[in-house]
Amino acid sequence: MPNEHIKVDYNCLRHGAGIFVHSGAGVYRVEGAELFDFFHRVSTNSFRDVKLWQSVTTLFLNNKGRIIDRAAALNIPGNILVVGSRDEERRLIHWIKRYIITEDISVEDKSDDYTLIEIAGEYAASFVPLLPLQDDPENMIDRVFPLTETFPGSWFYTVKTSNGRTRFFILGRNEIAGLIIAHLVNAGEIYGTKIISEEAYRVYRLEEGIPEFPDEINDDVNPHEAGFMHDVSATKGCYIGQEVIARLETYGKVQRVLSGIIFENGVSQNSEFTLQTGDGEESGYFTNIVRSELLGANIGLAYVKKKYIGTDNEIFAFDEKGNKHNIKITGLPVRL
Repeated sequence: MPNEHIKVDYNCLRHGAGIFVHSGAGVYRVEGAELFDFFHRVSTNSFRDVKLWQSVTTLFLNNKGRIIDRAAALNIPGNILVVGSRDEERRLIHWIKRYIITEDISVEDKSDDYTLIEIAGEYAASFVPLLPLQDDPENMIDRVFPLTETFPGSWFYTVKTSNGRTRFFILGRNEIAGLIIAHLVNAGEIYGTKIISEEAYRVYRLEEGIPEFPDEINDDVNPHEAGFMHDVSATKGCYIGQEVIARLETYGKVQRVLSGIIFENGVSQNSEFTLQTGDGEESGYFTNIVRSELLGANIGLAYVKKKYIGTDNEIFAFDEKGNKHNIKITGLPVRL
């Protein structure tokens, strides 16, 4: 992490709370009498008995059980706001429209109207009481909280990571997003709160094992592999891709899992690496590699074949020149 500004931002995340703006996040407003029935039918989580001011994190899969996107559905007065990944192609809204058959619902792309702000870092949870919320967030899980009248039409909600940690988000109207961010920075003075660069946030999220579209979340992987089965209801009926997901679980056919990788020696982050056994058998693939300040080593996220995890079977990282590098496979977050 040679850039001093990046290091300052990273230290803010590790020793305080930082503000990261997810530019280009997909935000879609869904309205209509049958919107809950629709989401219950097509996505992985249950939308039965969803109450006002409740949020539901769910997956949208293709018919092969692979991930189109992971999104938070915020049930606010009059509609649901679906907050998905940053994706220039806006694949999620096209997917949703494709599966509207006879339902009385309408979908509108509101991505250009909102800014998605994350409060990240070691003290992010301690930051919550400082937020300008209308209600006391005593129980934050699966809830949506409106911001005060100073910041109208903006919402606070949380999302669980694949390893059970909590992330904290504000979806703010573009015209007041700058005011919200300024308020957060001012309120978080005791935590050294500042706006975090993309580079520092990337190091932090990989250390914490947080998957993101399109690197770790895409239509090459399924919820079992990405660690998102907590977003899949075990009690509801069919959804798009349900038969494949059930078959993988029933017959133990999940082949790989998102894992942490720690390089035992220094390597170039610009190199291309493959995962192989010493005999050259393909064992998985990397999604990202960074230099970790926390571990003092190069680390990565990778989809690793399950048969190599927790066994004596050795796998190695091979660079494009064929050089073999010793690695350690970990769970998430990535820790020694």
